[in-house]
Amino acid sequence: MKQYLPTTVVAGKPLDERALSDVVAFTLTFSIIIVSVSLVSMFAVGSLVDLAGTQHIQNNDRGTQAVASTLDEIHRSGDAYRQFDISPGDGHLFFNRTNITIESSQVDLRAISGTANTAEVSIGALETRFERSDRTVQIAYEGGGVFRTDYATPRYSPSITCSPDETTIVSLVNLTTDESIYETGVFSNEYAIQPSNVPDSVPFAPNNEYATFEAELVDQDRIHRRDPSVDLDIELDVSKTAHPEQWKQFFENADGWSWNTGDTKGVCENNDDVLIRVVTIELSYPME
Repeated sequence: MKQYLPTTVVAGKPLDERALSDVVAFTLTFSIIIVSVSLVSMFAVGSLVDLAGTQHIQNNDRGTQAVASTLDEIHRSGDAYRQFDISPGDGHLFFNRTNITIESSQVDLRAISGTANTAEVSIGALETRFERSDRTVQIAYEGGGVFRTDYATPRYSPSITCSPDETTIVSLVNLTTDESIYETGVFSNEYAIQPSNVPDSVPFAPNNEYATFEAELVDQDRIHRRDPSVDLDIELDVSKTAHPEQWKQFFENADGWSWNTGDTKGVCENNDDVLIRVVTIELSYPME
């Protein structure tokens, strides 16, 4: 005679079927939780990385503007010495040898450099380059202004004005470095002689550290001509600057200036009074 074990029924289903359903439900729920946590973690971490990268750029942007303001105490106010810090963040800090060419057939430029009609003025650029997955951002202090490659206007305007009814002013900072910087390897004569050739291996990239520099007034040259009987024209060729495109946008938006596209020049015409200044500031390491 056959004997059968009783089957327990819970809510209309055998107990073993209900147990199997619970296991499947638990497995699916747990899998969903794991996948959700993984997705959230992946995108959240990515967002945090992007946010941190953006913050590095913003901090350097503000820091470079602060550097420009500090150096203006030498450039505009005539102070002899200043000290400043700049943080590259996760970017690369380097020095770029650049220049601007001033041209005028009515203003004698020999007191600055070159011939009567043309003066090639060294200005130099202190730059930080940030590499991102979707773009490269460079922030440069050059000629007294701060330029950022992903902005149309200067972050800090240079002392360049076109005022035919008043005094047209071209006041540039020639930023140089002393031998101590080259000897320590932070900067090198080999790097970025041509403004568009940023070095593949840059000399200084300390994450979350500061570079400290002393800035000293070395020299200043000045030309001033006032002659209401003659139209005094000034042209600035920026083709050999660190970022000609940013300079172009500056001249296109600055009052009084026009842009000569074919010659990469900012042009200021019909002036009665012109003042041109070049202030040389030398960077060095602080004395210990």
